[in-house]
Amino acid sequence: MNKLEELEKKYEELGKEIEKLKNEDSFVAGYYMYWDDDDVPAVKHIYFVDNKSTYDGVLKTWPNVKPVTPKLMEFFYQKPKTIYDWSKIPKVYNWAVTNEDGTVHFSSCIFSPTPTSDGTWQHQYEKNIYLPFWKECDDKTIVLKSPNNWRESLERRPE
Repeated sequence: MNKLEELEKKYEELGKEIEKLKNEDSFVAGYYMYWDDDDVPAVKHIYFVDNKSTYDGVLKTWPNVKPVTPKLMEFFYQKPKTIYDWSKIPKVYNWAVTNEDGTVHFSSCIFSPTPTSDGTWQHQYEKNIYLPFWKECDDKTIVLKSPNNWRESLERRPE
């Protein structure tokens, strides 16, 4: 290794040390990405770091530590396309709704349910068609992304 290469390496190490010192006093809980330059293929780890001591441990272990930007988080953790996790809902139900009080219900009705003034949903009835019923859901993990307004929570089972 010639003198220029030695200086470049020292300069790079000094730059990393300066970055670590800058980050020491300004810890903010959040998602951080860290990786090792020697990993082949390059493996980047993303974890939620919630306290300074964990952050300090990460800095000591990994040569590269960067906070994850919201744009990068969107790339890695893409938002679900449906409001509800239909894989957890029995196939007999083709509609799911969330009432104003936050309770989730399923229905096997034929026509689209409509919101009521009391914060719930009602079925639309047609002559000579069976009366559908609502099934309340206790599993809170069924909701993948809560809508801003309960009136926007109606979703038909995807095809």
